[in-house]
Amino acid sequence: MPGCIVYGGTFDPVHIGHLALAEFAREESGADRVLLMPARRNPLRAEAGASFEHRLAMLQLAALSAGPHFQVDGREGRREDPSYTVDTLEELRGEVGELFLLVGADQLAQFRHWHRWQRILELAALLVVNRPAWNAPTDAVPHRTLAWPGMELSASWLRDRLAQGKACRHLMPSGVYDFVVKEGLYR
Repeated sequence: MPGCIVYGGTFDPVHIGHLALAEFAREESGADRVLLMPARRNPLRAEAGASFEHRLAMLQLAALSAGPHFQVDGREGRREDPSYTVDTLEELRGEVGELFLLVGADQLAQFRHWHRWQRILELAALLVVNRPAWNAPTDAVPHRTLAWPGMELSASWLRDRLAQGKACRHLMPSGVYDFVVKEGLYR
């Protein structure tokens, strides 16, 4: 069975950087698809600005524009507890072939604080993307580093721009941008 990249996060909102990064990781790893998985409640971050339902809808719109290798999985929305990666990987085991977990170097630095992080490494190969402001620690858990040459674009920066009414159409898939405007998100 071919491999699958699991790319979880808040995606508040999803932007072109998320999609470009996921496609780059898919090609570099040889995986045949990417599962975009929004967290209902990330235990390591502040509460999301948009509801889970809005973030899920934005991801579905983004996946449509990203191509056939992208799918959205909303299973974490059924959980009332925080979204723990290990629980999701346990559920996915056997459903999708080899699992690759995509994280940024900033997340790798705190990976040993993740819930049952050792089990995560048993379930999935860790793909770590270096970002301009972060380099993967050399003494971290076993992982494969992907040298992402791409853009530095953050959802928090994008939320600030949206709140100020600044131009963002070119930073998000068009369907996502239209949804954000229609729903009045981040204002």
